[in-house]
Amino acid sequence: MFNSSRQRVSGVCSATIGKTVEAVCRGMDFDAAARETGASLKDCLAVTYALSHFGGGEPVTPPLSADRMCFYRTLVLAPSARCNMRCVYCSGDAGERSDAVMDWDMAKAAIDYFYVHCDETAPMILQFHGAGEPLTAPDIVRKATEYAREIAVQKNKPFFSRISTNGVMTKEQALWLAQNMNHISLSIDGLPEVHNAQRPLKNDEDSYDT
Repeated sequence: MFNSSRQRVSGVCSATIGKTVEAVCRGMDFDAAARETGASLKDCLAVTYALSHFGGGEPVTPPLSADRMCFYRTLVLAPSARCNMRCVYCSGDAGERSDAVMDWDMAKAAIDYFYVHCDETAPMILQFHGAGEPLTAPDIVRKATEYAREIAVQKNKPFFSRISTNGVMTKEQALWLAQNMNHISLSIDGLPEVHNAQRPLKNDEDSYDT
């Protein structure tokens, strides 16, 4: 969405989000920029994410007026663009397009922002997804889960964790997921011959029995 190294909005970013980011970067008040571009509540959250790394990685949390508070129930983190498979239909080319991995500062900033603006009456849900395989950034998944759970305990609120994974992991990682995830979504493309044809490992070997 936002290329922090080049300090510009990516082409995959929606026009509304891009215009809002650019207006704020020119010095316009966050709320005024959102009103001018017609940014939705979801757009505002995306804009905040983009701005968080504009100033060299320093977290930025623009103040939101009462009518623009974001009452979300689920935070989705995409910790990695890398992958250990080479699925034939993958839009990310098995991580060939990017090997980017989310750093802890960004993950922590997202969790902190979420807890400030989430629905106070609902369980707090943390989900790991992404263009790549989340478990190619295992330290971020583990640290983010433990940090988010700790805040939920402090707030005396239910906490649920979820992850979407291709299932290619170590036994240690599998055990940790079993002990720390409430819901695990595993990607399988049917029968072994179909799965292996469509979801080979990055070295082109079969993945079904991995």
